[in-house]
Amino acid sequence: MHLRFLLSWILSICAVILFPLKAQQGIHDPYIKEMRWEKDSRIYLTLLNDSQYVLNSKDLPHVSFSGDLPQNEESTYYPVRLSSEYASFLSENKDKKEPLQAGTNKTLWTEIHTVIGGGSIHFIHCLAYALETRQLDLRAPLMLRPKSDWKPNPITQSYIQTHNWMFFLPLTQREAHKEFRIRQKNGELGELIVVPPDFLKLFLQTSEFQYKRMVRKNDLHNIARIDVVKVLLGSKYLGTAQISFIKTQVLKAVLQSSTVNLPSVLVFDGYNAAVAMSLDETGYKIRKIVFYNAASLDIGERENREQGIKSWIDKINEQNRKNFQQTLKQRMK
Repeated sequence: MHLRFLLSWILSICAVILFPLKAQQGIHDPYIKEMRWEKDSRIYLTLLNDSQYVLNSKDLPHVSFSGDLPQNEESTYYPVRLSSEYASFLSENKDKKEPLQAGTNKTLWTEIHTVIGGGSIHFIHCLAYALETRQLDLRAPLMLRPKSDWKPNPITQSYIQTHNWMFFLPLTQREAHKEFRIRQKNGELGELIVVPPDFLKLFLQTSEFQYKRMVRKNDLHNIARIDVVKVLLGSKYLGTAQISFIKTQVLKAVLQSSTVNLPSVLVFDGYNAAVAMSLDETGYKIRKIVFYNAASLDIGERENREQGIKSWIDKINEQNRKNFQQTLKQRMK
């Protein structure tokens, strides 16, 4: 089953592995009217529609920027919003989805990939966004396992692992942690190669009690990150109807994301730079760069720092693509 899952990925990706990559061509965002970083450590953002936002730089995600790319097989994940251009791109091309090659098994990855394109970063972003916005409800009636006294003869390992689940996915932390331990022991965690380390760490460190507390507090952000892991853990047990449901809800969520124009802002430590970013069909895209000490920087220094950040993001996009391809090839050896 695991081998078939990986083969499905590769066969699908061979057709159109990623939308063409493009370098950052200048920094201009049609939605950002003004952005500045003041001495009070706050970032003031004004959009084209004159809506204003004040962000505390201490509360924003920080990027340790050294100029050297991380040397590992993990893709670099930044917590940014989907761009409105990405949603528009998918809307314009939703009837031109890439068909699966003959003989390719329909898996959660192949089905979602046919409608959103991209690589593992796009898959994770779109799935997490659908979960966080509640467009995708993993406890919807279609996700319930039908009650039955049927047992396979002989008893299979998948039956042993899943027959007590209420849903087609391991939605309680106890179920999901148990499934993770079994798969880890058997060396069958291939589906999780696309999961950002922060997601996996949060999933493993969160107990059932803590998860329920997140639910009570409506902590949708962290719940979505944990549920991404649960979806991938249970993806090989999904039927055609469940896969189709998840694909439909993910695409619906992404298409509706165009109504949110506020970009995400990350702080690049070392450069004292606040960078407005989003994710489009090619990868991470810089929308705007401002510096904390902008008044003390001459034009040449500002341009050098901007170019350094732009080059970094271009390299991250390229490395994400290469890592995705290389990891799949290594899993097949």
